[in-house]
Amino acid sequence: MVGYKILKRKIIFFLALEGGFFNKSPQLFYYPYSFLYARLFSFKPSSIRGAVLSLVKDGLVDKIYKDKMALFRLTSKGRDILLSFFQVTLGLKTGWDGAWRLVLIKEKGNKELELKKVRQILKHLGFRKFSRGIYFSPLKVEDKLKNTLLEERISAKIAVIKTGEMFLIDNQELANQFWALEGITRDFNSLISRSSGLLRRFKHRKRLTDKGKNEFFLILDFYFTLLERTPAIPKNLVFNEIPLVLAQKAVLGLCLEAKKYGL
Repeated sequence: MVGYKILKRKIIFFLALEGGFFNKSPQLFYYPYSFLYARLFSFKPSSIRGAVLSLVKDGLVDKIYKDKMALFRLTSKGRDILLSFFQVTLGLKTGWDGAWRLVLIKEKGNKELELKKVRQILKHLGFRKFSRGIYFSPLKVEDKLKNTLLEERISAKIAVIKTGEMFLIDNQELANQFWALEGITRDFNSLISRSSGLLRRFKHRKRLTDKGKNEFFLILDFYFTLLERTPAIPKNLVFNEIPLVLAQKAVLGLCLEAKKYGL
C-alpha cells in the first residue's frame, strides 16, 4: 500500500515537473504511458497503468486519446494536491516568528490507533520527535493542528504549548540537529552538480548514450526523493540556505535538453 501511494505521488510529480507546472507554463502538456514507464523504472508497467487510471478516476489526472494513443496530464485538482506532498512548501519561504510549538502526548491511557494517527498528523505538519511523547516545530501550524484533530475526531489527550527560544542551545543548532539540514543541503548541491554535468555532456556529445539516459532518470528520481526529505523550516533557522531554486533551475534545464532526444 505504501509503495502504491508513492507511485501515485511520483506520477503526479513527473507530470507536473516536465508538463509545465514548475516553470509556470499557462498550459500543461499531455504525455503517453511510455513517458511514465521510463521515469518510474522501479515499478511494473501494469502497476503504473493501474495507478494512472485511479488518478484519472479521482479527477487528479486528465486522459485523452490522440491517434488511438492514451495521453495524460494533471488537472487543476492534481496541481493543487501536488504541493501538499512536500513539507518544504510550509516553511522555507517564510521567516520564523521566534516561537517553538511543543506537543505533549499522554501515551498512557490513549488508544494506540489514535496515537498512531496523531503521530502521522504531526509528521505531516513538520513536527519532529524530541523524546517520548514530546514533539516540536518552529512552524505556525497550531491552528491547522487543532482543526485537523477535530476533523479526524481524535480524542487523544494532548497539549500544545507555544514557547519562545530554547535555553542552553542555539536555535539554528537545534533545527540542524533534528532536521539534518546540513546533509540535505549537501545532497541538493550534489543534485545541482550531477544535473549540470549531464547537461554539459548532452550538449557536447550531441547524442544520447544509454548511460546518460539512465543517469537522467536517476536524477529525476533523486530530485523527487530530496523534495520529500526536505523539511519545513523557516529560512532564518537554516545555517546555509538550501539551494532549492538553483536545483529546480538545473533540473528543468536538463529536462528541456532531454526533450530534444525524445526523453
